[in-house]
Amino acid sequence: HNQFTEFPAALCTVTTLQELRLQHNQLRSLPDAIKQLQALRHLHLDRNKVQYLPKGLYDCTQLEPLSLSWNVVDQVGPSIARLKKLQHLSLYQNHLLFCADEINELQSLSNLNLSYTKLKKLPKLSGCTNLVVLSLAGLREIEELHQELEMLQCRQLKQLTLSRNSLTDLPPSFDQYEALERINIDYT
Repeated sequence: HNQFTEFPAALCTVTTLQELRLQHNQLRSLPDAIKQLQALRHLHLDRNKVQYLPKGLYDCTQLEPLSLSWNVVDQVGPSIARLKKLQHLSLYQNHLLFCADEINELQSLSNLNLSYTKLKKLPKLSGCTNLVVLSLAGLREIEELHQELEMLQCRQLKQLTLSRNSLTDLPPSFDQYEALERINIDYT
C-alpha cells in the first residue's frame, strides 16, 4: 500500500494516460485538473478516502470503468450524464446519500454497483438500456425498496443482487426481467 494523501499533480500533465490505478491509498480528493486527462479510459480509486467528485472528472468523457468502491463519496451530481462511454460504475461502500437521476442517460452503462450506500431513493435507470449487472445489496435506508424495484424497468438485466435488504417479497413486475439469469437475495 502506498500512502498518497493527495492526488499526484504530476499525473495531470500526462495527457496520454489511458489507465490510472490509485487503489489502497489515503486520497481525500481529486483535483479539478484531472480534466486534462482527456485520454483517460480506466480510473480505479477503490479504498481511499475520496469525499466528492470534482467537476473536472466529468470532463474525462472517455471513461469506461470508474471504480470508487470503499470511499466516502456522498453524492453523484447531474454531470455524471457527461460520461457517455461509462460502462462500469462502482460506488460500493460509500456514504452516498444522493445519486442524480441523470445517471439514467448513460446508455453504455452495463454494470452498476450501489450496494452498501446510504441512498434513500434509487436513481432512475430505465434509460440505461444496456444495464446487465445491478448490485443493490444492503440499502437499508430505502424504506420502500419493493416499490423502487417496481419502477426500475431494466429489461436487459442478467444479474441482480438484493442481499441484506429488508425485502419480504418481490414486486409483481419481476416478469419484466426476461434476460435475468442470476439473482442474489440472500443474507451474505
